[in-house]
Amino acid sequence: MFVVMPMVHLFKATGENWTLGWIWFIPTLGLSFCLGALVDRFLSRPAARWLLEKSGLRRPQPSGEASGRIAEI
Repeated sequence: MFVVMPMVHLFKATGENWTLGWIWFIPTLGLSFCLGALVDRFLSRPAARWLLEKSGLRRPQPSGEASGRIAEI
């Protein structure tokens, strides 16, 4: 919704040309994907790592030896 609502307002501000309205889906989808990737990289994954380390399910690893696994049980 952080991308969709501003795009709807921008669409309405440009005069609402409904014959070309479908074109607005392409940049909206691209911006939504980019925002999702940023949230995943900078919020979700660090939070998951922190929670796993605090819960004791995973021991902290040195930054140079990080593997692709999330949890070692």
